[in-house]
Amino acid sequence: MQAPIQRQAFSDELIRLLGEPESRPISIALQEIQVRYWLDHRFVVRSLDGRTDPVLLDYADRVSIDHIGYLRERQIQFLLDTPNYNRDPEAWSLRRLGDLMPGDEVSNAGVTFVRIAIDPTPVELAKEAETGEPRWFTGEAGLIRLHWFMVDLIRLKHPEL
Repeated sequence: MQAPIQRQAFSDELIRLLGEPESRPISIALQEIQVRYWLDHRFVVRSLDGRTDPVLLDYADRVSIDHIGYLRERQIQFLLDTPNYNRDPEAWSLRRLGDLMPGDEVSNAGVTFVRIAIDPTPVELAKEAETGEPRWFTGEAGLIRLHWFMVDLIRLKHPEL
């Protein structure tokens, strides 16, 4: 019930963590799209599992997902998550970006991925405040809750953008 009054602060904090990008709306992608509820009009949230965006189905087959094709089509600027939904363990997945250190970058299929540093302190505070509770309903404040969604923070550089 607190989310509507926390949207601006939550959005302001995420913009700060993303390095104050100028282009709006900011396009982000992650699995936990519930974050939409805490973000304002300055964001577009895309689903990495395709449950809320049928465009992803154009990039999926029975064994893997071409996330790079999807990220390019949707012009995603930032990843907040790096899942692997592939059944084929040899297929490239976003999970491979999990090993990047802050500042490191890697390119694949024309898209460059750059890891942004995340301060783990707010996540630890949120864990302490919300032990045993669903992470998007209770606890301290929206700014701490934001960090629950910060599994990974990766900037995408598209050659066409």
